[in-house]
Amino acid sequence: MVHGRRIRLCLRAPHRRPASCSPSRSSSALRERSLWRGLRLIAHAWGVILGAIALVAWWPNPLTVTAGGGLIGSRQLGSPSLCHDGAHGCFSTNQRLNMGLSQWLCAYPDLRGDRAYRRYHLQHHRRTQQEDDPDLVLSAPFPDHQGQLPAKVLARHHGADRLRAAQGAAAHRARRSELAAAAARRALLEQARAAGRWSTRCCSRRWRRPACGGPIRCCGCCRC
Repeated sequence: MVHGRRIRLCLRAPHRRPASCSPSRSSSALRERSLWRGLRLIAHAWGVILGAIALVAWWPNPLTVTAGGGLIGSRQLGSPSLCHDGAHGCFSTNQRLNMGLSQWLCAYPDLRGDRAYRRYHLQHHRRTQQEDDPDLVLSAPFPDHQGQLPAKVLARHHGADRLRAAQGAAAHRARRSELAAAAARRALLEQARAAGRWSTRCCSRRWRRPACGGPIRCCGCCRC
Protein backbone atom coordinates (compact mmCIF):
# COMPACT_ATOMS: atom_id res chain seq x y z
CA MET A 1 0.00 0.00 0.00
CA VAL A 2 1.38 3.38 -1.04
CA HIS A 3 -0.66 6.49 -0.11
CA GLY A 4 -3.78 4.36 0.25
CA ARG A 5 -3.46 2.84 -3.21
CA ARG A 6 -2.70 -0.74 -4.00
CA ILE A 7 0.20 -1.42 -6.33
CA ARG A 8 0.10 -4.65 -8.32
CA LEU A 9 3.49 -6.11 -9.07
CA CYS A 10 4.24 -7.90 -12.30
CA LEU A 11 7.13 -10.25 -11.67
CA ARG A 12 9.19 -12.02 -14.28
CA ALA A 13 10.93 -15.06 -12.88
CA PRO A 14 14.49 -15.77 -14.08
CA HIS A 15 15.19 -19.22 -15.48
CA ARG A 16 17.21 -21.20 -12.94
CA ARG A 17 17.98 -24.82 -12.35
CA PRO A 18 16.82 -26.29 -9.02
CA ALA A 19 20.38 -27.26 -8.10
CA SER A 20 21.41 -23.60 -8.20
CA CYS A 21 18.84 -22.66 -5.55
CA SER A 22 19.49 -25.34 -2.93
CA PRO A 23 22.37 -27.46 -1.67
CA SER A 24 22.94 -30.74 -3.44
CA ARG A 25 21.83 -32.90 -0.49
CA SER A 26 18.52 -31.16 0.09
CA SER A 27 17.90 -30.99 -3.65
CA SER A 28 18.47 -34.73 -4.08
CA ALA A 29 16.21 -35.46 -1.09
CA LEU A 30 13.42 -33.41 -2.63
CA ARG A 31 13.75 -35.16 -5.97
CA GLU A 32 13.85 -38.68 -4.55
CA ARG A 33 10.90 -40.78 -5.65
CA SER A 34 9.37 -43.22 -3.19
CA LEU A 35 6.61 -45.63 -4.15
CA TRP A 36 5.80 -46.44 -0.53
CA ARG A 37 5.55 -42.79 0.41
CA GLY A 38 3.14 -42.19 -2.45
CA LEU A 39 1.05 -45.24 -1.56
CA ARG A 40 0.97 -44.11 2.06
CA LEU A 41 -0.34 -40.66 1.12
CA ILE A 42 -3.00 -42.10 -1.21
CA ALA A 43 -4.06 -44.66 1.40
CA HIS A 44 -4.31 -41.94 4.06
CA ALA A 45 -6.58 -39.82 1.83
CA TRP A 46 -8.91 -42.71 1.03
CA GLY A 47 -8.82 -43.96 4.62
CA VAL A 48 -10.04 -40.60 5.89
CA ILE A 49 -12.82 -40.48 3.27
CA LEU A 50 -14.05 -44.02 3.92
CA GLY A 51 -13.75 -43.52 7.68
CA ALA A 52 -15.87 -40.37 7.53
CA ILE A 53 -18.52 -42.19 5.47
CA ALA A 54 -18.54 -45.10 7.93
CA LEU A 55 -18.85 -42.72 10.90
CA VAL A 56 -21.90 -40.98 9.43
CA ALA A 57 -23.49 -44.31 8.46
CA TRP A 58 -22.89 -45.77 11.93
CA TRP A 59 -23.95 -42.73 13.98
CA PRO A 60 -25.93 -40.26 11.83
CA ASN A 61 -26.51 -36.90 13.53
CA PRO A 62 -25.81 -33.26 12.68
CA LEU A 63 -22.44 -33.32 14.41
CA THR A 64 -21.06 -36.35 12.57
CA VAL A 65 -22.51 -35.17 9.25
CA THR A 66 -20.79 -31.80 9.67
CA ALA A 67 -17.50 -33.36 10.74
CA GLY A 68 -17.68 -36.01 8.00
CA GLY A 69 -18.37 -33.40 5.33
CA GLY A 70 -15.39 -31.36 6.49
CA LEU A 71 -13.09 -34.39 6.50
CA ILE A 72 -14.18 -35.56 3.05
CA GLY A 73 -13.89 -32.04 1.68
CA SER A 74 -10.38 -31.69 3.06
CA ARG A 75 -9.26 -34.87 1.31
CA GLN A 76 -10.95 -33.76 -1.90
CA LEU A 77 -8.97 -30.56 -1.62
CA GLY A 78 -5.83 -32.64 -1.08
CA SER A 79 -6.52 -34.72 -4.18
CA PRO A 80 -5.22 -32.02 -6.59
CA SER A 81 -1.96 -32.00 -4.62
CA LEU A 82 -1.61 -35.73 -5.19
CA CYS A 83 -2.46 -35.22 -8.87
CA HIS A 84 0.27 -32.59 -9.00
CA ASP A 85 2.81 -35.03 -7.56
CA GLY A 86 1.68 -37.70 -10.01
CA ALA A 87 2.04 -35.27 -12.92
CA HIS A 88 5.67 -34.78 -11.87
CA GLY A 89 6.23 -38.53 -11.63
CA CYS A 90 6.81 -38.51 -7.86
CA PHE A 91 4.95 -41.73 -7.04
CA SER A 92 7.20 -44.18 -8.85
CA THR A 93 10.12 -44.40 -11.22
CA ASN A 94 7.91 -46.62 -13.37
CA GLN A 95 6.00 -44.13 -15.52
CA ARG A 96 3.09 -46.48 -16.23
CA LEU A 97 2.63 -47.33 -12.54
CA ASN A 98 2.97 -43.68 -11.57
CA MET A 99 0.31 -42.57 -14.07
CA GLY A 100 -2.00 -45.43 -13.08
CA LEU A 101 -1.89 -44.48 -9.41
CA SER A 102 -2.36 -40.81 -10.21
CA GLN A 103 -5.17 -41.31 -12.72
CA TRP A 104 -7.29 -43.95 -11.03
CA LEU A 105 -6.84 -43.13 -7.34
CA CYS A 106 -6.42 -39.33 -7.43
CA ALA A 107 -7.63 -37.74 -10.65
CA TYR A 108 -10.64 -39.76 -11.85
CA PRO A 109 -12.47 -39.77 -8.46
CA ASP A 110 -12.17 -35.97 -8.49
CA LEU A 111 -13.45 -35.80 -12.12
CA ARG A 112 -10.03 -34.85 -13.46
CA GLY A 113 -7.63 -36.14 -16.08
CA ASP A 114 -4.00 -36.25 -15.02
CA ARG A 115 -2.57 -36.60 -18.53
CA ALA A 116 -4.15 -33.35 -19.70
CA TYR A 117 -3.18 -31.69 -16.43
CA ARG A 118 0.43 -32.82 -16.89
CA ARG A 119 0.70 -31.16 -20.29
CA TYR A 120 -0.84 -27.97 -18.95
CA HIS A 121 1.19 -27.91 -15.75
CA LEU A 122 4.57 -28.58 -17.35
CA GLN A 123 3.93 -25.65 -19.65
CA HIS A 124 3.47 -23.56 -16.49
CA HIS A 125 6.85 -24.73 -15.17
CA ARG A 126 8.59 -24.00 -18.45
CA ARG A 127 7.18 -20.46 -18.59
CA THR A 128 6.70 -19.57 -14.91
CA GLN A 129 5.63 -15.93 -14.43
CA GLN A 130 6.21 -15.19 -18.12
CA GLU A 131 3.59 -13.66 -20.37
CA ASP A 132 2.50 -17.04 -21.75
CA ASP A 133 2.35 -18.81 -18.37
CA PRO A 134 -1.06 -20.59 -18.32
CA ASP A 135 -1.29 -20.10 -14.52
CA LEU A 136 -0.50 -16.39 -14.63
CA VAL A 137 -4.18 -15.61 -14.09
CA LEU A 138 -3.88 -17.20 -10.62
CA SER A 139 -0.76 -15.32 -9.48
CA ALA A 140 -1.29 -11.97 -11.23
CA PRO A 141 -3.66 -10.53 -8.53
CA PHE A 142 -0.99 -10.99 -5.83
CA PRO A 143 0.43 -9.58 -3.62
CA ASP A 144 -2.77 -8.27 -2.11
CA HIS A 145 -3.66 -6.43 1.07
CA GLN A 146 -5.17 -8.13 4.10
CA GLY A 147 -8.63 -6.66 3.57
CA GLN A 148 -9.12 -8.98 0.59
CA LEU A 149 -8.39 -12.18 2.52
CA PRO A 150 -12.04 -12.98 3.53
CA ALA A 151 -13.15 -12.53 -0.08
CA LYS A 152 -10.33 -14.79 -1.28
CA VAL A 153 -11.31 -17.49 1.22
CA LEU A 154 -14.98 -17.33 0.14
CA ALA A 155 -13.98 -17.48 -3.53
CA ARG A 156 -11.86 -20.55 -2.81
CA HIS A 157 -14.68 -22.15 -0.85
CA HIS A 158 -17.33 -21.63 -3.57
CA GLY A 159 -15.12 -22.65 -6.48
CA ALA A 160 -14.62 -19.22 -8.05
CA ASP A 161 -10.88 -19.88 -8.25
CA ARG A 162 -11.55 -23.02 -10.34
CA LEU A 163 -13.64 -20.91 -12.72
CA ARG A 164 -10.84 -18.34 -12.92
CA ALA A 165 -8.32 -21.10 -13.66
CA ALA A 166 -10.55 -22.46 -16.44
CA GLN A 167 -10.85 -18.99 -17.92
CA GLY A 168 -7.07 -18.61 -17.78
CA ALA A 169 -6.58 -21.94 -19.56
CA ALA A 170 -9.04 -20.89 -22.27
CA ALA A 171 -7.25 -17.56 -22.71
CA HIS A 172 -3.93 -19.39 -22.96
CA ARG A 173 -5.27 -21.68 -25.69
CA ALA A 174 -6.66 -18.69 -27.57
CA ARG A 175 -3.30 -16.93 -27.31
CA ARG A 176 -1.46 -20.00 -28.64
CA SER A 177 -3.91 -20.20 -31.57
CA GLU A 178 -3.35 -16.52 -32.29
CA LEU A 179 0.43 -16.97 -32.27
CA ALA A 180 0.16 -19.99 -34.57
CA ALA A 181 -2.02 -18.03 -37.00
CA ALA A 182 0.46 -15.14 -36.98
CA ALA A 183 3.32 -17.54 -37.71
CA ALA A 184 1.35 -19.03 -40.62
CA ARG A 185 0.70 -15.57 -42.03
CA ARG A 186 4.39 -14.71 -41.81
CA ALA A 187 5.34 -17.93 -43.61
CA LEU A 188 2.77 -17.19 -46.31
CA LEU A 189 4.15 -13.69 -46.82
CA GLU A 190 7.68 -15.04 -47.04
CA GLN A 191 6.54 -17.49 -49.71
CA ALA A 192 4.78 -14.68 -51.57
CA ARG A 193 7.87 -12.46 -51.33
CA ALA A 194 10.04 -15.26 -52.69
CA ALA A 195 7.62 -15.70 -55.60
CA GLY A 196 7.85 -11.99 -56.41
CA ARG A 197 4.14 -11.38 -55.78
CA TRP A 198 4.44 -9.19 -52.71
CA SER A 199 3.96 -5.46 -52.23
CA THR A 200 4.23 -3.37 -49.09
CA ARG A 201 0.89 -1.80 -49.94
CA CYS A 202 -0.95 -5.11 -49.85
CA CYS A 203 -3.08 -6.27 -46.95
CA SER A 204 -0.88 -8.89 -45.26
CA ARG A 205 -3.83 -10.92 -43.95
CA ARG A 206 -5.54 -11.76 -47.23
CA TRP A 207 -3.00 -13.67 -49.26
CA ARG A 208 -4.45 -16.82 -50.75
CA ARG A 209 -3.49 -19.55 -53.19
CA PRO A 210 -5.72 -19.88 -56.29
CA ALA A 211 -7.81 -23.02 -56.61
CA CYS A 212 -5.83 -24.00 -59.69
CA GLY A 213 -2.72 -24.44 -57.53
CA GLY A 214 -0.79 -21.61 -59.16
CA PRO A 215 1.49 -19.12 -57.36
CA ILE A 216 0.18 -17.08 -54.46
CA ARG A 217 -1.43 -13.85 -55.61
CA CYS A 218 -2.88 -10.81 -53.94
CA CYS A 219 -6.53 -11.04 -52.99
CA GLY A 220 -7.29 -7.88 -54.96
CA CYS A 221 -7.87 -5.70 -51.91
CA CYS A 222 -5.28 -3.21 -53.17
CA ARG A 223 -3.29 -2.29 -56.27
CA CYS A 224 -0.24 -4.54 -56.33
